[in-house]
Amino acid sequence: MGDLGGERSQQRQISTYAYTIALAPPAHQPGTLKKSLIQSIPMNTNRISATLAQTDREEVMQAIATIKTKLSFLTDLSPEERKALSKMGDKSQAFVTMALEIATQNQDYLPRSFDVEEMRKDVELYDQLRPILVALSQLQHLVEMTSMIAGSEAMGAALTVYRSAKVHGQGTGLEAVLNEMSQRFARKTPRKPESEEASAIEESDKAII
Repeated sequence: MGDLGGERSQQRQISTYAYTIALAPPAHQPGTLKKSLIQSIPMNTNRISATLAQTDREEVMQAIATIKTKLSFLTDLSPEERKALSKMGDKSQAFVTMALEIATQNQDYLPRSFDVEEMRKDVELYDQLRPILVALSQLQHLVEMTSMIAGSEAMGAALTVYRSAKVHGQGTGLEAVLNEMSQRFARKTPRKPESEEASAIEESDKAII
């Protein structure tokens, strides 16, 4: 019984990697496709089939431009500024709200330079921007995922074309093009680790309370 289970498991593994074996060029040929790249392209998948008309794209870009105009006060931060800022998260909202109420009702206790109205404006702006941030973050996520799917399907199709052309396109004048395409799979130098500054910013952003 154990031998039968092992045989079935081996058959599943063979089926899983059949596409890799069929697509990858022989090991002795230069420009061998990396297994990790090939394995990441599923067979016979088409999760999205859509087009974006030029007019629709232009309207989307115009809508984005309108958002930027309406939110003309948006401000960027340098990495150093982001790291130094106090950050307000969900747990701090009640604290800030109570502090605003105390400041509003007890202005005599505050330093003369303290501007209660500016604090109120900051609190209100934060509350107003939160739903916009959630909506834009969700939209950005969907755009990124859809773009990733489209790119993956396009890459899978391109790999099929490339492999088929290498096998069946000999003597058809495609050698120069295929050689240029093979540069996509040339060995690259390892990526450098992210800078300490970037790591510090990421840790700082995680520290929102």
